Amino acid sequence: MANEFAHQDTAGVTTLAKTDWLDTDIHQFDSQAEGDIMIATSATQLSRLGIGSTNEILTVIGGVPVWHDEIALGDDKFITLGTVKIGIETEDADAHTLIFAMPDGTATDVPVAIFGDQSILGVALGFDGITEPAIAVVNAAGDAYIRIDAGDDSVAAAKGIYFKVAADEDIELINLSVTGTPRVYWDESADCIRSTVGLISDGKCFIGDDANTFMTLGLTIKQASGTDDETFTLKQGGITHGLVSYTETDTFGYFKILANNAGGMKFGGFMENVANYPVLSFLSLGGQAMTTHSTAGKGLIEFYAAQNAGGDALADITADGIAYSWRLRRDSADISVMLLDEDGDLWLNATGKGITLASGTSGGADSAAVADEVSIGAYEFAAGNRGLAISAEAVVTVSGDIASTHTIPVRYNGVTYNVLCSNV
Repeated sequence: MANEFAHQDTAGVTTLAKTDWLDTDIHQFDSQAEGDIMIATSATQLSRLGIGSTNEILTVIGGVPVWHDEIALGDDKFITLGTVKIGIETEDADAHTLIFAMPDGTATDVPVAIFGDQSILGVALGFDGITEPAIAVVNAAGDAYIRIDAGDDSVAAAKGIYFKVAADEDIELINLSVTGTPRVYWDESADCIRSTVGLISDGKCFIGDDANTFMTLGLTIKQASGTDDETFTLKQGGITHGLVSYTETDTFGYFKILANNAGGMKFGGFMENVANYPVLSFLSLGGQAMTTHSTAGKGLIEFYAAQNAGGDALADITADGIAYSWRLRRDSADISVMLLDEDGDLWLNATGKGITLASGTSGGADSAAVADEVSIGAYEFAAGNRGLAISAEAVVTVSGDIASTHTIPVRYNGVTYNVLCSNV
């Protein structure tokens, strides 16, 4: 029989001395060579297994030890104790790929690799239902891990990095060992993802939405239906204005919806009880002012209003409809003090002087005629003596004693009115 282990021929010696029996060359394999190993090929026979080829490993196929270029692991555990170093060396400079091939995705519970200490062996790690390759790093208790999942193409949001924790706590997502140690992490107490550095986006940014065809680069915020609180809020740590019925005490400005589920925008400014400061200020710098005094004229600051006609169309403001209003707090009530309607009519709720005009001069006692307009002006008749002049499609002339009370005849819509003026 080939490769059998047997006593060697003693070359005619029928009786062996003890020294001959103990010689190392008296028991050999058939065709024995360096590197051969002994295996049992039956219950009564020991045989030689010849040395394998370079890089082959000893494994079992069909119940028999064999040298093979692959290693197959069973359904149980493969355990090594101590430090294990695996080196891969190739003469091919382009061979930079290490591939772990696992069962295909039709099976269940198939993570590609799980890394942890021996205490996790036999622990249910919660990988039930995984059908695609994954890599997991598990803690010693087996109750927390990080998993990188290639995901199932048929399951939405199945790809990515998954963090399982034993209890609610902060979770480090990104921590870089560069200057400043920037971090991105889950802040459990604030219930949000927090970053210790700024974030820069080279594209659109969305909160509560994922599309805006009218935006190339910018920020879109969409609140849920029925939400009528603040959409964008500005704060400063040193502010405590106390107006907590309207906003938080350190808020100095916000943008919010005006009518729930209907739209409109309300922006507000808030300040502590300090004197001599505007609370809301518009700043317009640059440009070049128009001098066109007509319906086509526009100012450096412009307010525009129109009604919604439905179907992506605008409608004229209703006749005598109020286009602009100025409201304030007076006598413990919120009231309107000035209204401007669609045809330019101005309504004033004045409890005192009404309109106060700065001093000026007409260049004489008479005003100039201005066609199709009504002009109101303060005219200084003499030093310290001013009067009110109204001009409408005709020259306004001053009569009477200019040193005291005056009457100014005003012609408006074909009728002449006498306006009493006084320097008091």
